[in-house]
Amino acid sequence: MVALIVAFGSITLRQSQVAIGFVLTLFCRDLAYFLGNPYMGEQGPLLSVHRIPLLEKIPILGTMFFEQDIMTYFSFVLIIVAWWWIFRTRPGLTLRAVGERPEAAFARGARVNLVRYLYTVVGGALVGLAGPCSRSA
Repeated sequence: MVALIVAFGSITLRQSQVAIGFVLTLFCRDLAYFLGNPYMGEQGPLLSVHRIPLLEKIPILGTMFFEQDIMTYFSFVLIIVAWWWIFRTRPGLTLRAVGERPEAAFARGARVNLVRYLYTVVGGALVGLAGPCSRSA
């Protein structure tokens, strides 16, 4: 929802993304304090750690990469999929064109504002998913 507000403010209203992001950061922080106050100090659910046999025994890297929860492994896969999507598919080419030369992308038939909205909301959803899935050591 917040990403949609950022997209609306910066794409439709043509306001500064930095200013919108700053104001929404303060607003959402305070909203989280207000709504989360009854839950302060409570332990949330944790994802179980999965070890990958043999790879977990590699010094330093084994613990860092191969003793993680399922969301961390999902993020490793997502990095590769995102790279492939952006650099090896036609929609990825459109995404890059909209970011670098929106006029050229429009001339080629891309719906520039729709693409911008879509990827802003997708990025916001991924950021939102990353927040509650993080855990402290």
